[in-house]
Formats: sequence, C-alpha cells, structure tokens
Amino acid sequence: MFIKKLKLVISLFVIHNLCVAQTYMGVRIEYLRYVAKTESQAIETPYIFSNDKSEEWDVGIFIPFTFPLKEELNFSLRLGLVLGELYVGPEYSFLAKYNFANETYLVGGLNIHSNIQLGGHSSYGYSETFPFAVLGMGHKLNFFGPIELQFTYPLKNERYGWSRGYTERSSFKNIYYTISWMIKLNLGLEWEL
Repeated sequence: MFIKKLKLVISLFVIHNLCVAQTYMGVRIEYLRYVAKTESQAIETPYIFSNDKSEEWDVGIFIPFTFPLKEELNFSLRLGLVLGELYVGPEYSFLAKYNFANETYLVGGLNIHSNIQLGGHSSYGYSETFPFAVLGMGHKLNFFGPIELQFTYPLKNERYGWSRGYTERSSFKNIYYTISWMIKLNLGLEWEL
C-alpha cells in the first residue's frame, strides 16, 4: 500500500513540475560499492555464528528529475533499478542539491531500495525495503554531464539475502548479508525540459 501511494505522489509531483522552467531530466549509471556484514552458520552446528565482512559491488541505471527551488538549491527525484545478485530491485531517491561553487554541488537526502525476492537453491535475496541516508558531492562536467560521489548509510539493519558456502571442513554453511555502508559513483546526462 505504501509503495502505491509513493508512486502516485511521485507521478503527480513529476507531472506538475514538468511545466516549471529549468526542469532537467536525464539518465545515470551508478556503480555501487558496499561492505556487507556477514554472519556464517555451519549447518552441522546451527547455533554457532561467525562474523565477517564482504566487499560487494553492483550497477544501477537511474532516471533523474531535477527541479529548481531557489537559485542555488534544487530538488532531485531519481527513479532507478539496481542490477545485482542478491541486492537487486527498484530504488527511489529524494535528494536536495546545493550549488556552492561554479558547477560543484553538495547532495543529501533519502534513498529507498526495495529489494526483490530473487534466487535459487544456493543464494536468495529477501523481499525487504531499505531506507538510506545520503550525503555526497557532485560536479557538472560541461562536455558530459554530472558526476557524483555519494556515501549512503542504512537506516534499517536488516538482512538482504543469504548464500550457501563451504566451511574449512568441507561442509556447508549459510551466509547471511547485511549492508554496513555504501559508496555510489554515478555518471549521467541531463537535458533541460
């Protein structure tokens, strides 16, 4: 129900603001690099967990809509899809952009990832919604478009998936994944509507 209401509000907001001067639309490719906390559980000893960290990466594609609020302040709504193995699904970003130098800006806001239940017998992504706080910096390149570096921190500490691995004694173990933090590098093109 929440997702339906969110889509309705986003649609109405986009349609209303398409008529505003200096509204921008574009396409962005994001490279996501994140550290996942892992909990491993050997199948023969189900009550014993071992903790570790795993570096993961995924790619996403996004369509941003940017609307001016004031001369140096913009609002950016980004709709996209992350293409990963366990961390996969649609994302919605609500970001404020503050232009503090010529073509350089700060960005901050909220990112919502709706993970899709996906996988098979040896790995499985959970159907879960994850909010993230976002803080970053960007620069608009004249010949290409904006480039941004964002740091995101999860506001919800939930597992997003599991996979099956091997222990040192060649038996099976289940590995559960939780995101600790994430860095996003995105490149894009934007056009004025």
